[in-house]
Amino acid sequence: MLAGFAAAAFASLGYVIASWPPARLAWLLDGVQPALLAAGYWGIIWGWLPALAGTLAMRSPKQLPGPKAARRQPDAMPLLVSGLLAVILVVTIPAAHNDTAETQTPLAAPPPPDAPSPTPYGWPDRSDAFQPAGENWCPGEGVSISWHEPEGATGHRGMGFDLTNTGTGPCVVESYPDIAFNNAEGWAIDVLLVHGGSFMTDDAGVSAITLLPGQSARAFLGWNAMAAAGDVRTGTMLVAPYAGTLRHSSPVDLDIIDGGAVSVTAWELVTDPAGTKDNTRQNP
Repeated sequence: MLAGFAAAAFASLGYVIASWPPARLAWLLDGVQPALLAAGYWGIIWGWLPALAGTLAMRSPKQLPGPKAARRQPDAMPLLVSGLLAVILVVTIPAAHNDTAETQTPLAAPPPPDAPSPTPYGWPDRSDAFQPAGENWCPGEGVSISWHEPEGATGHRGMGFDLTNTGTGPCVVESYPDIAFNNAEGWAIDVLLVHGGSFMTDDAGVSAITLLPGQSARAFLGWNAMAAAGDVRTGTMLVAPYAGTLRHSSPVDLDIIDGGAVSVTAWELVTDPAGTKDNTRQNP
């Protein structure tokens, strides 16, 4: 047992020297205590107690008076006591060592709670850029908007969308559409709108168009294919008859990204309403 403690003391001294100077003096015991506990555990269980039990059991018996010497049976009490102590030490010393290690080990900080996802901020349902309405202009509340499917050719894109008078009387469209885009996550994105035509669209310019109930006007969006790899694409398109009135929205999947540029034509009268329904979708 003494040899075990001596070896543990030398190992502990080496740990102290290697760890000097410590950040805190109490931390020097982190490497010393386990070595001393291990030396005491193995020295007592496998060294001192068996030796004590054997010594007591094999002690020479006393001679009884009389003509014949009778050999006294070895006393079993030392064996029972040493065995009981061995069992107690086997159970308590490792448990005490584990409790000490758990006490010295700093508890890990609990993980921070998950931060709530921010609410996406998209473009408002009315443009901040107010455009004075002309006489009897079609308001956003009195029309419906439907979108055509986008088309592409040689790196260029084009898409039409229709405005239909849903009121009970005629109204006038005489402007460029008011358009805004949100990305696929619902956040507003900044896209430059240019009034005019493009590679796939022609712009006749602004003219006063009177729409009877049920009649439609059409405008076209044109843009060049954008490198959308790694960027969030457009997920929603908002359209109003003119800036300042109610916008209608529809989910779209277009390769238009933040910082891109698109062109838009002025409203023009739809002369073939029957031929446009197969390729349009109504706003929700």
